[in-house]
Amino acid sequence: MRINPAMASRYVCMAIAAAVVLFQLLSFARNGVHASDWGLYLVVALAFWLVGAPPKPDENSAAKNTPSQSRASKGSVSRRSAPDASVSQDVRSPEILDIERKLLTLNGKVLSMEIMWRARNMIHEIPKPFDTEEGYVTSTDGPKLLEYSRLREKTWLLCFGLVAIRRAGTDLDYVNSEEFLEMWQQTFNSMTDEAVFPQAGLGFTIYPEEMVHRFVYDLDAVKHFVIDAAKAAGRGEAGGAKPLLDWIGEQGLELSEPQLIRNALRTLEEWKANSPASAYPE
Repeated sequence: MRINPAMASRYVCMAIAAAVVLFQLLSFARNGVHASDWGLYLVVALAFWLVGAPPKPDENSAAKNTPSQSRASKGSVSRRSAPDASVSQDVRSPEILDIERKLLTLNGKVLSMEIMWRARNMIHEIPKPFDTEEGYVTSTDGPKLLEYSRLREKTWLLCFGLVAIRRAGTDLDYVNSEEFLEMWQQTFNSMTDEAVFPQAGLGFTIYPEEMVHRFVYDLDAVKHFVIDAAKAAGRGEAGGAKPLLDWIGEQGLELSEPQLIRNALRTLEEWKANSPASAYPE
């Protein structure tokens, strides 16, 4: 059995007060009430009694103590109900995030089709090395065909970068979105098809590791150009696509129709306002 020290001290004080009172009563019986020290003993007895007696609960203390348990219980109920609400939100949030990811991925697939369409149109602007009078390709045209194939790859990179710059706007984190990652993957697949099948059909040796390394390096380079363009747009500067266009030009790709580039960079708002593409360097 555990002893409460506070309760024990109260009982001791009350016992002392009772003993003092009993002693004074015996003193009255022997000496009468004429003794001069009985008042002091009664004060001491009263002091011990007040110390030992349990405090009388008032309304404030009752409001503080008794309802505290109910408030604690209510608080526990509210605390229990609050996690329930948060749990319900946590249960729903993954579903919402999953829907958003699916929508962004689907949007990335649609934009990849736009990239493919624009790349096909731009590829027609590249001079073909096999447009000869004989109408067929000879072994001497091999280096030219390889160069032509590389230029087609750069066309995919250019269209990928133009669409990504348009979609990013001022968002520096766009390159981490599901939409951009889906565009990145689809462009990689299209570049692989563009490079493998024609070269394999012409009898060229394909080096997959070297090809994959080159594609990944070029696509990541375009990603940095997208970030730079978003920074320029955030500063209110026009012509954010210039670094990308300069880099593509250094790769040997020159298009005779710049309007194809302007159209790829024009946002929906610029189309509605019939204004030129702000990201195109004039």
